[in-house]
Amino acid sequence: MGNHSPISIDWKQSKLVNRKQPTMHLNCEENHNPSKTLSRGLWVGLTGGIGSGKSTVTKLLAQYGATIADADLIARAIVSRPTVLTDIAQIFGTDVVIKTATGKPTLNRAKLASIVFNDPQQLAKLNALTHPRIAQTALEILKTVEPGKVGVYDAAILLDYGRPTCLDIIVVVTAPTEVRIKRLVETRGMELKDAKARIANQITDQQRAQHADYIIDNSSDLTALTASVQQLWHAIQQHPKLQDHSQMEPSDG
Repeated sequence: MGNHSPISIDWKQSKLVNRKQPTMHLNCEENHNPSKTLSRGLWVGLTGGIGSGKSTVTKLLAQYGATIADADLIARAIVSRPTVLTDIAQIFGTDVVIKTATGKPTLNRAKLASIVFNDPQQLAKLNALTHPRIAQTALEILKTVEPGKVGVYDAAILLDYGRPTCLDIIVVVTAPTEVRIKRLVETRGMELKDAKARIANQITDQQRAQHADYIIDNSSDLTALTASVQQLWHAIQQHPKLQDHSQMEPSDG
């Protein structure tokens, strides 16, 4: 992104607002090889706290044609693997793995959640087991994105360990804590204490914003969010990587 300032997408004003925080520079090895970066699509990292509406933004971006690498969906596939289930049982106890009516072992998600989301150290163990596999699968999906197209990596802990250097753009979805808690309780049926614990175990919006190129404030309703995502999509299309590719395409004349 060079020296461009991050842009905050403010649904209340329905316009793009420049932020003062400077963009963090990417330092992927491929950045030193222009021919390599031009051979792939634009990679966007999308994140936000639980209850922020991040998944809804992902669905809206998919409607615009973005290829999605959804960390939650990838994780569900990964923890269904027998070898991973065995590792999880060894770390967190055999009662986190149960058998279905057909006798197939499956993850007891509620039990595992009660363990990891009440203990940061246990959560770190789970992340250490699953996150490398999730990231590798996501990378494989992003590599399928053709030049001139957009790929989105949707991950809740995308920025927990700093900005991934191979992502061209970082988008953060935010909402006030009280709004997120209300959504979790009313929409997902969480207990109030569990909703608060899940939020407390994540990094803050302020920490995420330090790495953001674009911020979407999702304090309102779906109509407002849809308008913000439309603005975001138009802004993404102005990225030099997409602009450079369009200029490289042969004309019809």
